[in-house]
Amino acid sequence: MDTTEKFVYVGRKPCGCAVGIVTDLGDDSTANAVAEFIRDGLTVNRVDWSVYRRIAMEETFMECPHGQLRLSLGELDEG
Repeated sequence: MDTTEKFVYVGRKPCGCAVGIVTDLGDDSTANAVAEFIRDGLTVNRVDWSVYRRIAMEETFMECPHGQLRLSLGELDEG
């Protein structure tokens, strides 16, 4: 498989875990996926295939153990 000039968008949570990926196909589906990452509060970077392969080896790749902050209904009412 030729991976030259291939890019991937990687979405990371504030804790640093990579939890979203999409291959840059330069189409609407790529744009929609990146927009969803941003709506979900992820930091998005565009990386080449060789960098992506290193990211895919990260211990927490696509399985963030940190959870998400959640507020109880009582905490929301106090705000």
